[in-house]
Amino acid sequence: MPIYEYVCQSCQTQFEKRVSAEKADEAICPECGAKEVKRKLSRVMVQIGEISASSAPSYTDSAPSCGCGTGLCGLPSKN
Repeated sequence: MPIYEYVCQSCQTQFEKRVSAEKADEAICPECGAKEVKRKLSRVMVQIGEISASSAPSYTDSAPSCGCGTGLCGLPSKN
């Protein structure tokens, strides 16, 4: 079962809940009990097989980059 992240629209509490995809939109705030919660956009990690150190991707000059210069996106900067 996936873990979804939510924020309560009433009290602004942020919480996670492990629920099936069919019930992902039925969350209730654990702090105030409100049903008006919004699912947050979350990062997803998927692993297929195993990656050894020799086959792991490395960032070189040919690697994709965003050009934003902040490094917040996780890609190397073009600068």
